[in-house]
Amino acid sequence: MKGKKMLVFLLVWLAGMVNAQDVWKYIITYNGLKACVVYSIAFSSEGTVFIGAGNDNRASWKDSANGVIRIEGDIESDFTYNTHFAKTVLKEKNIYGIVFDDERRILAGSDSAIYVSSDNGDHWTILNNTPVFEKWYDTSNKVFRTISDMVYTHNTLWVGDGKYVYNYTESGGWKTILEAEGKKSFTPTPEGMYVGVYSKGLYFRKWIENKWQYTDMDSVFPGLDGANFIQDVAFSRKDNSLWVIATKKDEFHRGGVFRFTGLKKWDYISRSGLPLEIIAELFTVVAVDSNGAVWFGITGDNADGAFKWDGKWHRYYDELKASGINCIAIDAQNRKWFGHNGGWISVLTERTGVEDNSAHIPNQLALYQNYPNPFNAETTISYQLARPGKVKLVIYDLLGKKVAILVNEFQEPGRHSVTFNANALSSGVYLYRLQAGKYIETRKMAFAK
Repeated sequence: MKGKKMLVFLLVWLAGMVNAQDVWKYIITYNGLKACVVYSIAFSSEGTVFIGAGNDNRASWKDSANGVIRIEGDIESDFTYNTHFAKTVLKEKNIYGIVFDDERRILAGSDSAIYVSSDNGDHWTILNNTPVFEKWYDTSNKVFRTISDMVYTHNTLWVGDGKYVYNYTESGGWKTILEAEGKKSFTPTPEGMYVGVYSKGLYFRKWIENKWQYTDMDSVFPGLDGANFIQDVAFSRKDNSLWVIATKKDEFHRGGVFRFTGLKKWDYISRSGLPLEIIAELFTVVAVDSNGAVWFGITGDNADGAFKWDGKWHRYYDELKASGINCIAIDAQNRKWFGHNGGWISVLTERTGVEDNSAHIPNQLALYQNYPNPFNAETTISYQLARPGKVKLVIYDLLGKKVAILVNEFQEPGRHSVTFNANALSSGVYLYRLQAGKYIETRKMAFAK
């Protein structure tokens, strides 16, 4: 009998290994119109996908799918190549960045203003007193742009243009906090914000300070002559490392991929192992997934593609639907979204090893049932956050009396857990309530001494 059970287990395990293959889906955003450029991709806490698109100078405003595009449908089951799921909700604007604030409003950055929507993109207004943004030249797409990056964190909107870095808060309005000419790229960390400035180098500002720390990348890596030409930056929460891609746009494409692991320790990540034609190409964007793998977008005259670094290089070329990756976004299910020139989006779901088809993939923002439940003495409460923000986790009795505050602080996105000790309480049923922005959820738990 034991031998039969083992045989069944092996057959199930082998079936899982056979079926565990990467899945690619493709979205065409322009719905029969002429090509556009996908500049940004963002996800609401409910899982809706919003695309920032712009005119690529090959189509008129009338014929091009510019603006904010809302993807309506389930990427896992509804479509491959379908266009009717893409709906443009803010038209005839170049949209370079999309973020969500603590009130779950959508903020979209255009050439001339920051637009705000509180109803899932159906109606838009202009954010108060938006500055006049300075232009910079996008060498990859050969167009002039204003906004180069946008991030919302710590109750603050960060915007970078061709000359300045701005902060916006509801209480303080707009403030100019850094002047440095060149394309900007942001990545927040638990300690502060890193800003990469093309041709200038790397800047860092702690959340609790108002001064900047500057790193001259050329001095860190002498001889490369191009390390200050930062294209993009990303932070890995898996090992608290900072990733920087820099390439000097000349005939030599000097620069490279750099990793900072703290204590002033920098590593140069060699491109050895890549095809020869890739060596001189221009990395443009970088993102880190929830497993700690680092993803790069690349575009050039002779080679396009996406690359993954997990200790060695992996190339994705034929799998991509189009060329010219302008952005990479990672959703709550760890899917990779690649935004292309030409209006296409390629979506990768990695499936390696044995798949557990019954495994629950949490929503972007969720409160889970405590474990164990019922419990004696201690139990663990877990929850998932979609973005940074103020979080409160409170315990109540059935009469609504507050008996414990477990969390009351600013927290970063991801899964969090806290242990609750109920020894001071009487046996019975209690409620635990999570509040993160406008999201509120309450669950029951049973304590038995």
